[in-house]
Amino acid sequence: MAKSTISAPSLAGRGRPGRRKFLPIMLVGAAIAVILLGGTLKQGRDLQAGYLRSIVIPRQYRVFPHSAPVTCPLSSSSSSPTTTSFSHNATPTALVSYPGSGSTLTRLLLERLTGIHTGSVYGDVSLYNNSGHQFWGEFNITNVSAVKTHYPVGPTHGPEFEYRRAKRTVLLLRDPRKAIPSYLNYQYGDLIGSKHDVQAPLHVWEDWRDETGRVETELQKWINVTKHWAEERFDHLNAEQVHVVLYENLTADRASGVDALQSLVRFLDFGTVSDDAIACVWEEILGKNSQDKGIRRSKNYTPKFTAKQHFIITSGLQTFSDYIGTSGSSPLAQAIRLYSGEMISETEMAEERKWPPPNCEIPPKPAGENICSNGMHTFDCHISVCSDHLIPQQVERYSQINLHEPHESKLFAALMLLAKTDDIFIDVGAAIGYFPALALQINPSMLVYAFDPLIEFKKKLGANIWLNFGDSQLNDNARAVKDVTDRICVDGRAMSNKDGDADWIGDDFGGQIKSKVESDGFGEIAGGNDVYTVRLDTVLKEIDRDPYLLMMDIQGMEKYILNSTFDVLRTGKIKILTIGIHENSLEECRAIVEKSGAYTVVIAESVVPLQPDGILIAVSKEWLRGKEIIDLIHFARPILDETYDNFLAAVKGHIHLL
Repeated sequence: MAKSTISAPSLAGRGRPGRRKFLPIMLVGAAIAVILLGGTLKQGRDLQAGYLRSIVIPRQYRVFPHSAPVTCPLSSSSSSPTTTSFSHNATPTALVSYPGSGSTLTRLLLERLTGIHTGSVYGDVSLYNNSGHQFWGEFNITNVSAVKTHYPVGPTHGPEFEYRRAKRTVLLLRDPRKAIPSYLNYQYGDLIGSKHDVQAPLHVWEDWRDETGRVETELQKWINVTKHWAEERFDHLNAEQVHVVLYENLTADRASGVDALQSLVRFLDFGTVSDDAIACVWEEILGKNSQDKGIRRSKNYTPKFTAKQHFIITSGLQTFSDYIGTSGSSPLAQAIRLYSGEMISETEMAEERKWPPPNCEIPPKPAGENICSNGMHTFDCHISVCSDHLIPQQVERYSQINLHEPHESKLFAALMLLAKTDDIFIDVGAAIGYFPALALQINPSMLVYAFDPLIEFKKKLGANIWLNFGDSQLNDNARAVKDVTDRICVDGRAMSNKDGDADWIGDDFGGQIKSKVESDGFGEIAGGNDVYTVRLDTVLKEIDRDPYLLMMDIQGMEKYILNSTFDVLRTGKIKILTIGIHENSLEECRAIVEKSGAYTVVIAESVVPLQPDGILIAVSKEWLRGKEIIDLIHFARPILDETYDNFLAAVKGHIHLL
């Protein structure tokens, strides 16, 4: 309807005849207003109920064709729907699970059996476009047999994902020992753009599993999902409200699967489906000759937990079983008892990771009462070193800005703030221990693996660690952690492109490593010491975990080390690379890192203010927290000229907001 160009005063001046002329228009407008108001009120009621339609269906997904035909030649009496469609008679039902418990598999089985689409509160385009089976109800929460949700946890969470209109729930449970690694697979798949058909590499699983509090957190999420839907939303003692399905029963074998699915179909009340038809569908989806539906992951290993982690899971489930208490005969209580009583053999357990690794020694306490014979120098980052450990060129630089390599120190400090307990920082070329001390000052719960082949530097490093964290304990942050000095070890081997070579190194700053043959055989040489070499990939095997950060400052050798360990770089196991750039090696180092395909180069500068070398920082693309780290670096770069304390305060504030 075209807008009227007549102003309000001229309408008023026309009197009653004018009003009659516009009466039909006014009535139409009023009708439209009522319709709009009704919609607004309904939307408001939905909001008050804690549920608002969360899925806005993109235009290309608004056409819902039937799914591909199902063929079940198992027997002449077997039958299953040939197409899948929507149902206007479906009772709103939530399909609830902790992520990784098999909800996509269950939906596929349901659609094949009932001929009714399943829906989801998430609207996952990868499932809608799945090449094996397209979930055409993915963007719907009405007229479907069940609606997937992981509320109150999952890839997304919040009231809008709870599916408030549900009248009943199917509670899909899976042993947390299997569901937790499966959830990681989903997160890893989401990171690389293949959500439902890949398994995270073993090193990614072990690293994620061993994060401090990870197992406890995920188990609590598993329990929270179960409690919310079985107690807070519905009563698990009421068989008409809650139906418990165990993933293990669905997948164990055909007989078990048929029983579980027959019970589920009865609960959903979509008519009678013969056991033969169910057996046929089970064979099609889960049998030995099942078709590739694009929802089952290829597996290269069996995820394992350590004995300590198994104890955490078992005791947590036993506590939850006790909480359920008198309702011990309910299907839910029986399932929890089953999981809590699961016995795990030693062969199914992962070995505990040990510290320190072989070839790496805890620095001993220096002899004598005074660690520094000629006083100490304290940097603006509140780290102290013995004054006689510094050379004149360094003292001159520190008189301008009292930080060792100011920009790198600040970026390093920011990265240490995001490290977790027992994360490992490897410092190749640790010298007198400035960066190891800074790491432990900011994050006393992490582990530091320091490399320096020069005997004199190893002594100085040990002295400076004890100066900051030993008996004198200048750093208040370190006092909260017992035996901080036990969280650093020093390896006297030289990082190289070969293992076990006997070499020689000069005893001055920037001393070069040379072959023993080049340095007059295997005899004693004044002014240096004998060293053995080690490859980076060998070190990673020895520490048996993925380092949080690798720092390398080795006087021009960085490009050779990076090139020789290219296979390590390709895995993305080292989460953050911080490489000191010498002798115009920036472009070569950057090319090696980028060629690996596993890293995003965030900073690459050949000239850095008040720093004798350049810097390259790269973040692993396979790391789940990679984007968080890159965002932090982008935040930090514009404020690098702030004082250290102001810089660190700003970064902490940014992290708090995140």
